[in-house]
Amino acid sequence: MSFKLSKEKIHDACVQYVRERMQTALLAIASAQAAGEEDTKSSAGDKYETGREMMKQEIERHQQLLTQAQQMEQILQKLSPDPQKTVGLGSLVQTDGGLFYLSIGVGKLAVEGEDVFVLSPSAPVGKLLIGKCIGEAFSFQTRTYKILEIW
Repeated sequence: MSFKLSKEKIHDACVQYVRERMQTALLAIASAQAAGEEDTKSSAGDKYETGREMMKQEIERHQQLLTQAQQMEQILQKLSPDPQKTVGLGSLVQTDGGLFYLSIGVGKLAVEGEDVFVLSPSAPVGKLLIGKCIGEAFSFQTRTYKILEIW
């Protein structure tokens, strides 16, 4: 398996993750809107108004999640599959302690049975990785990682 293919598969897994988040948010928004339309005003007006406000807040929360997922999708669309000499946005970094993909803030993602840490450049480890080259090391919490390869 070539590392470029591996990077592409990791990227594809990220795209799939974002699309699932967007779909979940859209379904939740539609569900909350449908529940709000079905709710009829009863004689207990305050209860009705409280329920409507809670649904409105739920819709707003899911709209924020949708917006975040759309922003992640835009970042992923801009990433280059080309190899890099130093770590930057879009880099796949093999260290002696794991595989890191600098793109969006997902956390640990399993791709073909292998754990990959998909991180935003603004995440603590992402900040430590930016600008590093093969052979350099960085420390996070109590562990030191050595960069073995960058794609």
